[in-house]
Amino acid sequence: MPLLVVAKRMNRAAKYASILLVSIWLYGTPLPRPDDVLPEIKRHTPSQETLSRTEPWKSVYGDYTYTFRPYANYELTGLVVSLHHSDSFVDISHAHDPAQTMDICVVWGKNITSGAYQEVSYDHGDFTCFYHWDGPTIPDFRADQIANTHMIPLTPDIAERLKSVRIGDQITMTGTLADYEILHQDLGQMGSRRTSLVRTDTGNGACEILLVQSLTLLKKNVPWRTPSILVCIGIIILSILVSVTAYIKRSRPIMGTLTGKPHVENPYDIKSFLGKRGLLPKRHPKGGPYSPTPTSPSDTEHIDPPTNAPLLPK
Repeated sequence: MPLLVVAKRMNRAAKYASILLVSIWLYGTPLPRPDDVLPEIKRHTPSQETLSRTEPWKSVYGDYTYTFRPYANYELTGLVVSLHHSDSFVDISHAHDPAQTMDICVVWGKNITSGAYQEVSYDHGDFTCFYHWDGPTIPDFRADQIANTHMIPLTPDIAERLKSVRIGDQITMTGTLADYEILHQDLGQMGSRRTSLVRTDTGNGACEILLVQSLTLLKKNVPWRTPSILVCIGIIILSILVSVTAYIKRSRPIMGTLTGKPHVENPYDIKSFLGKRGLLPKRHPKGGPYSPTPTSPSDTEHIDPPTNAPLLPK
């Protein structure tokens, strides 16, 4: 099959792949079905144990000093339905809060077993997780079995694990619920945040602030979305490579493979004209100046150009 035909077909496939990529992006990541959710998440109840000592302690993050006041040990297992990275380019609230690296919103319990988690949509702000639904019918979604948690990793290893969490993953997180205040070394007080200590509250202040001590990935979500994106990107890259190759080959008339026309010699090539008639001087074997190579003794005295030679421009 001619390369030009292949390039045209690849360009058509790349257009369809681009449309599919946009559609996947708008659709979002599909959540796993209820049958694919682990039993421990379906029957889970968050565990919270009040601390006997709640003295505040400090920690330094670059130019910022955090004062934490712990309240309770906490363990939560759930299905990730939404998340937000604080270093996202759309985030405008964490410039002076570097310790809080991300939010993770999870559901558990009857929200899973009833399938209600699939009947609502989720959105995330800088500090908030929202769920909403379309239509007049209110889904059987329990607000006390969803939680948005502000994550403050206590070690670099936990920070890296948090970055790998994706929507649809099933996780367990443990740590300490705490309030915190932020002090900048030059700018002074930068604000404070308070943690929720119950699961029944809603609205502003209902999020938990967790000093993360461990994060366990129970089951990774691998939807069709990920391989589809890779296939689409591969088609687009291959189309670009084939198109560039076809363009390069078509721009070389000496190849003659795309146009079907043989290479035509330039009639104004003076060097070729003189070389064919033995008039082009040759270099001395020892690297000296050019000297004509006579074909006979009489040629050294006078050489008449051919009578049928075209006139050369002066």
